[in-house]
Amino acid sequence: EKNYDLHNPSDGVKDLSRPSHTTSDIADDFLEVYQKYKRDSQSNNSKENDESQRNFYARTMPTYAMQSINMDQIRLKSRIENVPYAHGGFFGAAPFMLANPHWIDILRRLMPDVYVEISRRAVRAPVPQLIHWAENNPVVAAYGTAHELEFSGQVPTLEWDVFLDPHLVQRVEIVLQARDTFIKELMKTSKRIDSLMSRESGQSRYADKIKAVGVILESGATTRSNERRILEFYNAEINKRVEVLLEQMLIAHGNISQLTLEQTGILKQFNFSRVKHTRRTLGGGIFAKQWIQTFVEALKMSTKSDSFPPTDESTSSASGHDSSSSVEPCLSDDKEDLPLIENSEHSLRREGASFHDLALAAIAPLSITDAIEELKQVTECEAPLGLVLDIKSRHVPKRVWALLLDALRKAGARVEGIATFFVEDIRDISKFCSVGVNEIIFHHSAGDVQHACHDGTIKQGDCVFFNGGSLFWNHMSGVKDFSNMFGSCLSFDVEQVKKQYKLQPYARIHHQRGDCRNYEKEEGGEDDMQFIDTQSSTIQQYKDHFGLSLGIYVQEFCVDDEILEIIIDYVNRNQHIFNLGFSWGGVNGMTVQGIQPGRFTNTDGLWNQRYIGKKWDYDRYPTTIAQISDTQIT
Repeated sequence: EKNYDLHNPSDGVKDLSRPSHTTSDIADDFLEVYQKYKRDSQSNNSKENDESQRNFYARTMPTYAMQSINMDQIRLKSRIENVPYAHGGFFGAAPFMLANPHWIDILRRLMPDVYVEISRRAVRAPVPQLIHWAENNPVVAAYGTAHELEFSGQVPTLEWDVFLDPHLVQRVEIVLQARDTFIKELMKTSKRIDSLMSRESGQSRYADKIKAVGVILESGATTRSNERRILEFYNAEINKRVEVLLEQMLIAHGNISQLTLEQTGILKQFNFSRVKHTRRTLGGGIFAKQWIQTFVEALKMSTKSDSFPPTDESTSSASGHDSSSSVEPCLSDDKEDLPLIENSEHSLRREGASFHDLALAAIAPLSITDAIEELKQVTECEAPLGLVLDIKSRHVPKRVWALLLDALRKAGARVEGIATFFVEDIRDISKFCSVGVNEIIFHHSAGDVQHACHDGTIKQGDCVFFNGGSLFWNHMSGVKDFSNMFGSCLSFDVEQVKKQYKLQPYARIHHQRGDCRNYEKEEGGEDDMQFIDTQSSTIQQYKDHFGLSLGIYVQEFCVDDEILEIIIDYVNRNQHIFNLGFSWGGVNGMTVQGIQPGRFTNTDGLWNQRYIGKKWDYDRYPTTIAQISDTQIT
């Protein structure tokens, strides 16, 4: 595939935000790169009927370089070498999508309610608000996916924050319990079934045992035919109810009050209803079936050579737009600007049509399986939808989650992992799945990881992600910290603050020969990185002691360019420690200048997690865990 890496400085593309470039340099780069980009798009259009020669082209970059809506784009010195999944479903790419007229029109057609809200705040809102609204948005996720396909030739993995309807969970659990009761009765009359279900073998998953019971009943005497039919009925009913549960799984993050109430386990149906009715730009969400349909439709629209099908003459004349022309940039909040949308089933006029009806009319009424099949054709990939599920619903049985993962995989999704901040909700969930799944533990800070290792929450070989902002901040303590804060109130210089960024002492990495892939030789190792000069235990010691797989993430709407540069450099150098990489939910290699530290605000990527995460104890070492265990055994 042809890849135009327009983020990499080695390509010779100059960024307008860099003052060192002359006007002639910019003009030369514009002509050279834009002509290549345009030539490739024309080639794609001319070869539209020849699938073997066509490249993926989705207009994610309408000009010669990525531009944000505030024209404050910054190209970073280096790209992230390992992005395991797109945090927040690429919500960090929202400022770039809002500057793209082609994708704005896609948002307007597929999610008119979101379009109207964002059009009102796009010009005046601060950058964090231009990012935060896009979490779990299917059109923004499609934009980020299209960009990776267009310029890297890779299909990214997306993060879903998910809530389950407690009523539908209960419906599944009722049939599961009835099947368990039935199998217990079978165990009383069949030694083979009793031996199979009682066996505690690591190789035998629960789903495999259920299948084996069906095989035993099928190969048995004719008197067991009725029992076999009963088991088949239970299995079919469970599959039907899980399918409904999957289709109505809510892709949403929720707000702080909703997440807090969810932890208690009370008023679950009420809480789910509140999340469902929360506006999509404020932490609300969209059902999984409609999410996937919208995601697929957005990618399809992005690749059409003539943008969008024309509407009827009355609509075109009334709206004042030429339907045959290219997409115009439009961020109007006037509901009357919304065009007539038609599909094969019905057409909806603007008058009297709700935003929800307009959105449904714009997408094809496909099942999840059919939508993913269509996505395979659009992306020319066998596994185009990769997912990491960050579960927000608490107190859901593991076997219900396992059935949900199996249903997603059966529909064609590539489930890379299931994640949570509460490991007891997913520990050993692979035993209930048809195929094993990565169990990922999220933590708010590096201090949380340290404490979880000591209290036994983290086990050997666990996959752990924590907020990378905690590599710079470890709670305010002492007179010195408060005096520094008071001094910054009197005189504050953004650039001076950014120059003083230092990594915490527990972030130090002790390299062995060959660890850093010649980074020491090329860039002086860690000598050019600044650390707080204090004796401390380190993340590396805990990783080595527990055999952990480590990764980090940040909150994209509150991390400035300097912190981002340091984290990317740090993780790229130390991939033997952070083998899971850096989960960045924006455009790889790009950020915006509108996120900067203030007198009372930090832009280290931690956001409110700094008040939840635990402090790293400098004097606590992983060796004390082994000493305590030996003492208890003695």
